[in-house]
Amino acid sequence: MIAVPFDTLSMARKLQASGMDGVMASGTVDVIVDALSGAALATKADLAATTASIDALRTEVKGDIDSLRTELKTEIGILRTELKTEIAGIRTEVKTEVAGLRTEVKTEIATLHTQMKTDNATLRTEFKSDIELLRRDLVIKCGGMMVIGVGVMLTAMRFLLLHP
Repeated sequence: MIAVPFDTLSMARKLQASGMDGVMASGTVDVIVDALSGAALATKADLAATTASIDALRTEVKGDIDSLRTELKTEIGILRTELKTEIAGIRTEVKTEVAGLRTEVKTEIATLHTQMKTDNATLRTEFKSDIELLRRDLVIKCGGMMVIGVGVMLTAMRFLLLHP
């Protein structure tokens, strides 16, 4: 940039004359000189270098992202394989346990079935003996009633025959 001729002493004196103290006037003039000299302004070359640097960083970040994506895909694949293996192992364990439980239940059912048959046979035997006892008691009672009935009839006949 082209430097503009500027009288700094004259400017500082004018600022002091308008009521600004000397240190502040000197600082203000220094700032104006820096701004006019263009020392702090970016040039096209600076902008091009910064753009190139940003593009290089962008490329580097994209590469890092692609690398991380590949690593993540690999790790996910490994985890998927491990999970499938664990699930298959658990499935086998569950099948084994279910088969064991099925066997236990079948054995228990068979035992209960045998017990029920035994209990049923015992009850049949008890019922038969109870029925036989009831039959015998009924026969005795009916026989007794018949004897009494015959006795009453004979007595009534005797009484009627004797007392016509």
